[in-house]
Amino acid sequence: MSDLDLNARLQAHLDQVQADPATPFDEKLFKQTEVFLVAQIQDNPTQSISLITTLSSLLQTLEQDPAPVISLLSKLVEPFSFSDILSLQPPVDFVAGLNVAAVPFNSLVLQLLAKASRSSKDVATLANMPAVAQALFNLLLGTPDVGVADRAANVLVELLTADKEASDVLSHGVGAESTPKPGGQGLLWRRVFGDKDVYGLFYSICSLRQAGSSSMGKRERTVAQARLLTLLPRLGRLDWHAITQSHHPGIEQEYGLNSGQGLLDFVSSHMVDTKDDVLIHMNLLQFFSDLITIIREPSSTDPNTSLSLAYMISKKLHGRAISFWLDPNDPSHDPIDIRFLYGPSAHYLAAYASTYHSAFLNSSESKEVITRLSQALSISANQWVHGESPKHDLNVLTSLPRTALLPQRYLGTGRQSTPLLLVPSKVTNADALDALAMILHGPRKSSNEELTYGVNGFSTLEMPGSALNQTEASAAYALYTTYLHYHDTLIADLLTHADTVALPEKALAAINLLASLASTNYASLPTDESSSTPSNDSSAPFQPPTPTQLATLLNLTSPSQLPAYSPCPLLTSAATRDKLLPWLLRAPQTFSNLVGGRGDAESSAYKIATARWDLVLVVQRSVARLVESGNRNDIAWVGEALEARVKEGVWGVQEGGGAGSVVATLEL
Repeated sequence: MSDLDLNARLQAHLDQVQADPATPFDEKLFKQTEVFLVAQIQDNPTQSISLITTLSSLLQTLEQDPAPVISLLSKLVEPFSFSDILSLQPPVDFVAGLNVAAVPFNSLVLQLLAKASRSSKDVATLANMPAVAQALFNLLLGTPDVGVADRAANVLVELLTADKEASDVLSHGVGAESTPKPGGQGLLWRRVFGDKDVYGLFYSICSLRQAGSSSMGKRERTVAQARLLTLLPRLGRLDWHAITQSHHPGIEQEYGLNSGQGLLDFVSSHMVDTKDDVLIHMNLLQFFSDLITIIREPSSTDPNTSLSLAYMISKKLHGRAISFWLDPNDPSHDPIDIRFLYGPSAHYLAAYASTYHSAFLNSSESKEVITRLSQALSISANQWVHGESPKHDLNVLTSLPRTALLPQRYLGTGRQSTPLLLVPSKVTNADALDALAMILHGPRKSSNEELTYGVNGFSTLEMPGSALNQTEASAAYALYTTYLHYHDTLIADLLTHADTVALPEKALAAINLLASLASTNYASLPTDESSSTPSNDSSAPFQPPTPTQLATLLNLTSPSQLPAYSPCPLLTSAATRDKLLPWLLRAPQTFSNLVGGRGDAESSAYKIATARWDLVLVVQRSVARLVESGNRNDIAWVGEALEARVKEGVWGVQEGGGAGSVVATLEL
């Protein structure tokens, strides 16, 4: 079929629908047009505009689902600029297309508005369309369609990013929302925050007070509040002052704000009802986490904090946010609400500690947090295995600077000296093993390294090559030495878990922990001459210990009793290597000889065998690096043995001639 035939068929079909709006669409014809015709006519603007005009006119009289027309239009308008769209006749009715009730058209109109972000001149043109700005905010906060709301928020941020004035772009940056562009005129910012009718929508739609004219119910308002909580940190990253300063005192005071307070004060302290709506309270805590992690512009009064963290502290919101985890038994907390707020509070604390190392270590709550962790992780073996996992507490544990997890005398002695030692390796669960993997691996070796382990995806922020990275690497080595001293069956425990196919989550977590220990980023301890202050002295807390200090913490009589330093002790120490290597060289279990089908057992066996295979490759690479360094030629034979295992494939050589492994692989 030629393009001319296809175009003629489409035009004839559109004429038929135009004459009788109830005529069903030929969806196959529309799909063919999208695939074959659109690419051809895009090189012919006149033909494209003609078809766009025909389709746009058709939308006004349709009596059926307009999805085929909208889909085709979205393809046709792709190469056109916002200025081109404005020149179309009849003009595009942006306000009608952004109406909350016009769900089928919302995405198409948002696509058209997004084109304005390509040019600051187009953004300025859009800023002079106040009704469109109001419609965009009404849609963002009021649409029941989550996808449309997300797209509207993205479009708004893209437009405001393009509209940043040159001086603001230089001083504040444009974040990671989009590719930085030359500075704009700031007209859309003035429209959003300077126009009472637009700015007032933040308050009238999202406030539980009935001062506004909106007829939204409480449920709809709660949804709008949640969306504003998600949007505001993104706006604050673009312009902190815009969300913190007062713009229209009359509007702000109408909704309970004091003189000088702005939108951030409304959202963080006045907008939501935390007493009667625990779900929106959870969203508020997530908002606080986003605020301090997204907005990191340094504070002028303390370089260790940001504008957002300084705001949280000054408004006493920081202490309130962590109190639900730090002191869950506080009488001011509703015991029922605590069940829901404990996790988000821990998440906020983890975000704070992992983003602001120095601020956390120098804060008054650092010791309280470590003490609280010791209490939270002092649970029975039965609870570790069969009870609810303390995943939120482990989330906090993995977020702390490793220097904070070194043994501290004020906590006690032995396994009580640090909460890390309370995390078991034998009677344990997958979350605990993931946490150990995150901590004992050490900091990332490069910015491209991805750590697949960790609780809820949290990782500490260590810039490779920085002094902090070196300190964390040294502390990680001290923590590994300490943990192995008190949990000397660690490797044997992990190999047992890794062979337990019936518990696949724990088996995979054990293999991940072995992988983290086989690819560690450690640094040697500071020398005794370089440090005269004990690591657990309250006057200089949280410093990596010297060998003498570490020996004292482990109740050893001499530093000579410590194992010799190695950047990867799992592989260089015969005590641990000789346990790991035979297990790596042995073929994994396949369950291929079971009668009655393979089912979940085989699926678990394959996942574990694949993870085990990946571990072989990790160990092989680590051994190669150690040998190439020129200091560990004594382990070259390990690499040779692993090379032979690699050649055997994922399943290795199975007993009975290896047929089982071949069948197992083919059946997948």
